Amino acid sequence: MTVLSADIGTVPIGKGFKASVNGLVIDGQPSFAQWAKVGTTLRVIERGVQFAIGDYLNWGEDRFGEEAAQEIDAGSGWSLRTVSVYRWLASRIAPERRRMDRLGIRHHLLVASLTTVQQTKWLTAAANDDEEPWTVSRLAHAIKADDDVQ
Repeated sequence: MTVLSADIGTVPIGKGFKASVNGLVIDGQPSFAQWAKVGTTLRVIERGVQFAIGDYLNWGEDRFGEEAAQEIDAGSGWSLRTVSVYRWLASRIAPERRRMDRLGIRHHLLVASLTTVQQTKWLTAAANDDEEPWTVSRLAHAIKADDDVQ
């Protein structure tokens, strides 16, 4: 197991709160409202981080070209395999079709190679806004069988 150095640094995520690779650093005595706001921030980050990384890298490559590619070289701490999946996924599924509010990244990976119409159909069905979202297995079986969406 690799333990990352504690001196990598921190990133502010709210008044009195910084995130690090090793956890949350709390400075001072933040209020309840500040604490609650950071909780919301962390939930958003948790749900959308894969697409956020993919969008970040795609935009950077479009804007800065080779210079951006150096941001993810072996010494940067990025897993090249992981970020290449995130980049591909973000390029295949537009933000307006993403359903990270109810589905996980694996659901999106299942539909990424489909047409935009099929992506919308399957992500909408799997999100199942009136009931529990579909499992990844159920979505995979439905796509394979090309079941009609109810």
